[in-house]
Amino acid sequence: MAAAVMAVHSMPFPKFSAAAPAYPSPQIIEDRYIDDKKLLQVCRERFGIGGYKLKFKHNTWFLQAPCWLDEVTLELCEIDYS
Repeated sequence: MAAAVMAVHSMPFPKFSAAAPAYPSPQIIEDRYIDDKKLLQVCRERFGIGGYKLKFKHNTWFLQAPCWLDEVTLELCEIDYS
């Protein structure tokens, strides 16, 4: 008796996972005294309303946006104690 052999065709894996986040990994902003109003203003101007996610937890800011903020921009967001 010949055993029937079924060919199993697997689908190729997608290039990007369906569960991939819409944003790149969050930028972690810590060890800085950030003025939250300045940071919000910079994010709104750069990414537009709804174009980013900003979360503050345990003295750390987490920014999910199309790109990260550079060092100069972060320095502009720091609290001015003068």
